[in-house]
Amino acid sequence: MAPENTLAAFKTADSIHADYYELDVQISLDDSLMIMHDASVDRTTDGTGNIAALTYVQLRLLDA
Repeated sequence: MAPENTLAAFKTADSIHADYYELDVQISLDDSLMIMHDASVDRTTDGTGNIAALTYVQLRLLDA
């Protein structure tokens, strides 16, 4: 219904009155908390690389 671990997914879960939803947190290169299941962005975004090797600004530019 929406890409996993995205605001769209959380809003969708709320709109269908889901009992709960799950999220994962990773830490970026500059110590920002990022909601993402995988350690890399390769599978779920238009970018490549490990979250721990990318900055918050670089990660915000990616499209899920």
